[in-house]
Amino acid sequence: MTEDSDAKVTQLREIFGFFEQNGVMDISNLPTAVRAMDLNPSEKQLKAWNEELKQSNDGLIDFTQFRTFMMSILDDSGDTKETIMNAFKVFDKAGCGFIETKELKTVMMSMGEKYSEKEFDELVRHHNSDGWIKYSDLADRLLLSYQQLGDELNPVIN
Repeated sequence: MTEDSDAKVTQLREIFGFFEQNGVMDISNLPTAVRAMDLNPSEKQLKAWNEELKQSNDGLIDFTQFRTFMMSILDDSGDTKETIMNAFKVFDKAGCGFIETKELKTVMMSMGEKYSEKEFDELVRHHNSDGWIKYSDLADRLLLSYQQLGDELNPVIN
């Protein structure tokens, strides 16, 4: 295990300990436990996880099940940001972490989930600096937007 993984497992063990009774945790505590890991899933996603865990565990999970579940969520959250970052890197010709606002606007208004001009301007409002956007910040903003909408793009973004 890496040092980062060890730290996560330690944090998960502490969180589980707050809710544990007789070696198990009631999944009704899952929303609080997930948020204690600095994740903010939508109510829709929490409900789906709750149903999934209820079906397979009678509403109770032990630490091993909790750790496995939480680590999969934490892994998924990183994968989504990485995916978004890789998409933006295509437009970062200089490899400097920035992309030209004008080029990004053209792409986002014409490909995939097309943004209107108003939506694009709102999205980049705080990230546009002299015609350039630091795309790591924009990726975080996109993830937050998906979370707030309850989008299924990423189970944790929400």
